[in-house]
Amino acid sequence: MKVRSFAVAALLAASALVLATLIRTDAIRGRGMARNAEGRSASFSSAATKITHNDAKTFQGVFELSQMSALASQPSFSLRMAQPDELTVTNNVGSFAGPGVLRVTVGAVTNTYEGRIAVSGVSNRHAGEAGDPDTIEVNFRPNGSTTPTYHFAGQVFDGDLEVSSLFSY
Repeated sequence: MKVRSFAVAALLAASALVLATLIRTDAIRGRGMARNAEGRSASFSSAATKITHNDAKTFQGVFELSQMSALASQPSFSLRMAQPDELTVTNNVGSFAGPGVLRVTVGAVTNTYEGRIAVSGVSNRHAGEAGDPDTIEVNFRPNGSTTPTYHFAGQVFDGDLEVSSLFSY
C-alpha cells in the first residue's frame, strides 16, 4: 500500500513538473567603448531581450553603435536597431539581429541606408575584473543591394557587456 501511495505521489509530482510553465529570458545588455584591430573605437549601447513562454517569443530592446572619425574627410558611422527579431544565448555568448539603419557621414553629407544589423557579443568578465576583455562584433547588410556594408569587431575597453539567461516557473 505504501509503495502504491508513493508511486501515485511520484506520478503526480512528475505531472506537475511537466505542466509547469517555463519562462526563459535571454538578454544581451551593456554599454561602453570597443577598439578594433586597426585602433579605431566605437561606442555601443545594447539592451536586447528575448522572452520565451511556452512556444511564444517576445523581442524587446534597442542597439546603437557610433564610430566617429577625427577627420572630416573620413567617414563616421552610426547604426541603430529599434528591436531585434532574433536572439540566442549560449553560456557567455549572445547574438541578435533585426532591421536597422546605417548612417554614413562624410563632412556635412549624411547618407542613410536601411538593412539588417547582426550583433554578437562575448561576456568574459565584468568591468574592473581581471581576465580577457568582452568582445563585440557588428555587421550591417543593406536591403536590396550589396553596398554599403559595415563591419566592426573589437574588444571592450571601457564599460561592460552582459550576456544572460534566466529561467522562471
